[in-house]
Amino acid sequence: MVVVVVVVLVVLQEVNFSHNQMTKMKELAAYTSLRKLNLDYNGFTHIEGLQPCRSLGHLSLAHNKISAIKGLEGLPLEHLCLRGNRLEAMEGLDSLRRLRVLDVSQNRISSLSGLQNLHLLASLHLDSNLISEITEATLIHDLTLLSELSLQKNPVQEQQDYRLAIIFLLQMLTRLDQETVTVEEKVVAARDHMTHLVYQMMQPQVLYDSTLPSLDTPYPMLVLTGPQACGKRELAHRLCQDFSDYFAYGTCHTTRGPYYGEEDGSDYHFVSEEEFLHMVHMVPLMHREHPPTHHPPTPTHHSHPPPSLSARGGRG
Repeated sequence: MVVVVVVVLVVLQEVNFSHNQMTKMKELAAYTSLRKLNLDYNGFTHIEGLQPCRSLGHLSLAHNKISAIKGLEGLPLEHLCLRGNRLEAMEGLDSLRRLRVLDVSQNRISSLSGLQNLHLLASLHLDSNLISEITEATLIHDLTLLSELSLQKNPVQEQQDYRLAIIFLLQMLTRLDQETVTVEEKVVAARDHMTHLVYQMMQPQVLYDSTLPSLDTPYPMLVLTGPQACGKRELAHRLCQDFSDYFAYGTCHTTRGPYYGEEDGSDYHFVSEEEFLHMVHMVPLMHREHPPTHHPPTPTHHSHPPPSLSARGGRG
């Protein structure tokens, strides 16, 4: 008797493993034709085992415990969802050159760095993160195909003229925060930017005695002031870099918590409310405000080169 066994290989193109209790990705070497994979609502802490899926175009890992974007190198992904994880940065996306839709909402991301090479990106969702500076938008200025951006429930939305500023910086947008960007808004944004620019140029320039070296102040200070997110920090670092013989960057004090990548004593001195209030009484502060929650970065004024942008007075 001859027995013929016929093995039929089913070529899977779409798999849904969502809402399970999976903590480790299974070997997917057999799923070379897989195009769409849903792994939402599991317990994954990192991404692994996807390299054999050379046809994978749609991947969703929403609501897991992933803290870093790794293990996606070389995949032909066009749609990636990492909503509701523990990401603090978007590094690790450089190789996803086909990516068109990215959802990293509900994470702990504080910067748009890491997206600069995603030139096909058309839709970016960053709701409920920690983006606080309007200038972060300059990092994605060259993504000319980006038409939809959502920054809802980020600290940056509290900035004055936030919407108009983003529209001016990213003029390719057609939707911002789930609302259509109108032609009228683009005109007003450009006009508003020009008004601010002209106003700043017309302000009188004052040279204070405190900026000049003397016996009492051999290390005078250059203090940069301006609205939040206008680029003060970037200008300070550039001055220290290009004119290192004359300027050194002073470290300020703040009661807010550090953002991703910030180091205590280098970027800021992160202190408690009690420590800050004690400093207020013990040391005169050059600049101090009373925001609802945290005190802003504030330099103190004392006999050493102070924690602000300090002029060294040149080397003879």
